[in-house]
Parts: sequence; C-alpha cells; structure tokens
Amino acid sequence: MAILIVHQGADWNQDLYDQLMERVIPDPSNPPDGLIAHFGGPGQTGGWRVTDIWESQGQWARFRDETLIPVAQEIQAPPFDSDIGELHNKIVTERVSV
Repeated sequence: MAILIVHQGADWNQDLYDQLMERVIPDPSNPPDGLIAHFGGPGQTGGWRVTDIWESQGQWARFRDETLIPVAQEIQAPPFDSDIGELHNKIVTERVSV
C-alpha cells in the first residue's frame, strides 16, 4: 500500500534542503527504489516542508534508515517532524514547473 508522508522542519531552509538532496538523491532521474513522488518547498509558517509518496512503508523505512538519517547526521541537520499515512488518492499532472 502506498504511503503519503509530510515532513516539516521549523529550522530548515532551502539551502539546507538542497545540501541534503544533493547527497541523498544526487540524480533525480534515478530516484530511490519505491519513491513515487517528492515535493519540497517553504512551509506556510516558515521552515521547510517536504511531501513524499512511497510505494510502501518498508521502502520508505529502508531509505530513511540507510540513506536519509545518516546524511542528515553528517551535515548536522536539525530535526523534522513527519506525518505518515496511507495514500487514498492521487492526481498528477505535468503542469508544475520549477
């Protein structure tokens, strides 16, 4: 079952996010196994927010434990909160430009 994860980091910013992403997903055309979609941007009340869709909880946990957390610790990144739940529906278009 696919899962939806919303991460929020009050002490995160674009520079820190970019630094982490360069290390954990250096080639966006070759995402980690199980990652369906990833979106990152400033939070409405400050900080940084990331939303991910993963094929399964196990694939997310493997990426988190083997890649994300070790890199976050290496760069001394501040903590972030994560809200994880089952994905009920998705609509994806190609109209988003970054």
